Amino acid sequence: MGWPVSTEMVLPFQLAPDGGIAVTTDPNRQAAQHIEAILCTSPGERVMVPTYGVPVKGAVFMPDDQIATAQIAQQITSAMATYEPNITVEAVNVSDTVGDPAGSGTIDLDWSIKNIQTGNASGVQTATILIGGRVVN
Repeated sequence: MGWPVSTEMVLPFQLAPDGGIAVTTDPNRQAAQHIEAILCTSPGERVMVPTYGVPVKGAVFMPDDQIATAQIAQQITSAMATYEPNITVEAVNVSDTVGDPAGSGTIDLDWSIKNIQTGNASGVQTATILIGGRVVN
């Protein structure tokens, strides 16, 4: 007997060609959606789970970039271990884009999925943080 197939709604919300809700069974896409949810959610935004997320928006204006990048990387690793234990964080690289007129920063996250019958699936999820704290992909 094989592993059960997980079905999740595609984010952002879409309609399928038949008019129903678009869903995915691809574990890589599902993991990427989970990672994006954690990176784009600030702690306190989810009332029933107030510690869910990573405070990346507030880090845009932190005074010491060295401390901010190390702190964000640690918070991402911790949040992933807590809320997505089936996704292993291989590496986190947080950088600001010096000289960029948009004043943005980038988070590169290398990850792999545990407990996949065919081995490990993996990918890279990138979030860009703009001035004001808006997270875009």
